[in-house]
Amino acid sequence: MMPILAMKMQLNIILLLISVKLVVPFDLNDPKTNLESIIRLSSTLVPHVDTISYINGTVYGRRPGEMITKLFYFEGYNIGQKYPNNDGGYTSLSREFLVYRDIHTQQILQVFQNPYTGVPNEVFYVQNDPVNGFFQLGDIIPFKRFSRDNVVFNLDFVLEYPNALDPDKYSRYSAGKFYNSAELFSYFGNYSELELATSNHPSAVVVTTWSRHSQFLPWLEMGTTPGSLFYTTFSWKCMSLSCVKTDIMELINSTYSKFTKAPKIFEKPNETSWLAFKKVVDQRRAQGLPDIVIPEVNVTRPVRPIEPNVDDRILQVVLKKTITLQYNGSSFTQIYSKQSINFFNVEGYLVFDMSFSNGKYYITMVDRRIYRNITDGTVMTSFNNPLTNTTVDVPMATVHKNLTILASDAISMDIPESKVLGLLMTHSESITFGPSVENERWSVTNIQGIFPTMFLNDGNPFFYGTITQFSSWPMWMKMGNLPGNLITKITFGRNVHVHH
Repeated sequence: MMPILAMKMQLNIILLLISVKLVVPFDLNDPKTNLESIIRLSSTLVPHVDTISYINGTVYGRRPGEMITKLFYFEGYNIGQKYPNNDGGYTSLSREFLVYRDIHTQQILQVFQNPYTGVPNEVFYVQNDPVNGFFQLGDIIPFKRFSRDNVVFNLDFVLEYPNALDPDKYSRYSAGKFYNSAELFSYFGNYSELELATSNHPSAVVVTTWSRHSQFLPWLEMGTTPGSLFYTTFSWKCMSLSCVKTDIMELINSTYSKFTKAPKIFEKPNETSWLAFKKVVDQRRAQGLPDIVIPEVNVTRPVRPIEPNVDDRILQVVLKKTITLQYNGSSFTQIYSKQSINFFNVEGYLVFDMSFSNGKYYITMVDRRIYRNITDGTVMTSFNNPLTNTTVDVPMATVHKNLTILASDAISMDIPESKVLGLLMTHSESITFGPSVENERWSVTNIQGIFPTMFLNDGNPFFYGTITQFSSWPMWMKMGNLPGNLITKITFGRNVHVHH
């Protein structure tokens, strides 16, 4: 018989081993932890529970040789549910409904007076049903921890696939044989909240930034007209439809009631605005009706148009102060009918001063940037360009920039579900060398700032966010008139300790 002391020692060892086994360190590089974290941010780990991802932002247009034109606001939601699969991944079932709003009245648009063509367009709401997919276990979604216990997950896609609208059959609505867009998402959450046990905290607070660059929408009837759309939005999570604007809910309840619940079964193919538009046009053609039917609407404009507004609490943070932002991100290609290529990673500091005068924001900025190899992370002094098969020197100098942003291109919103304020600003540049727009140097930059209300009364309030720039190829890359554009997306946090 084993002595009592020996039995106690053996039992203690077993209990110790069990406790060690149960206490697994929280590690976002672990595939299961990484996947569960993005599920908790975007939805909930509780299976088959509907969650709302509310979306609010602005859509701009741009044609070669021109600055951006503000077209409409964009607002609505995705309603979805997720549940685990036997392979450790998750199935996502959802549908989404969004409207376009007049930039002057903020009324939901039924007819849009197109500034590019001068003719009215029938507006087609976004009614994508279904929007389904899978989250696979094993892939690590890129993430980055930064100041004040924050973490961000980046999901970026450059999409390229055959256009549902064949230009031979739908010439007024199709930009070409291929659909091309860039969809760039950043999910911001609290690291300590994600560390908490998933059994007690299946859902986590999130603020998402979304930038999009795409061809003109089919219902704009611009065919192969050169140019594109730029979206800048925030998204956040609600656990019920109570966060949906009243006028949108009136539409849902009267006409689109299926968007009050997430789908229950997995179906394919997924719906897109292009496919939904095609179905309506095909149905009208089969009935002998015109493709486009302009509805009769009674539009009432207020005596004074509703102007975009930036919350005074944000202005008190950013105006007339020197602010340092620490950032990191990456640059990659967007080329029609070509697969995207990751070029390099970037990191550095932005030091800026902002003022406001005569309806414009003036930003003086210093960008101290370094470029890193995407494979080994080493600082690059030269770049081997896979598109041109040439090697060029990488600039290391500090860059000084002056930006002017119209007040109409800056808007803020209160996001109480996430206890933050959001700021959207969009800037564009266009410089043409000679008579041809092929020699144009252009850029469109979305600035998406997130201001936690808990820090607003600090001496140097902390804020963070995303800056996404779509641009022509930089001069130093020596790519000439090669078709396509560069996308540089960075996430940033205010550096309240280091001054440059």
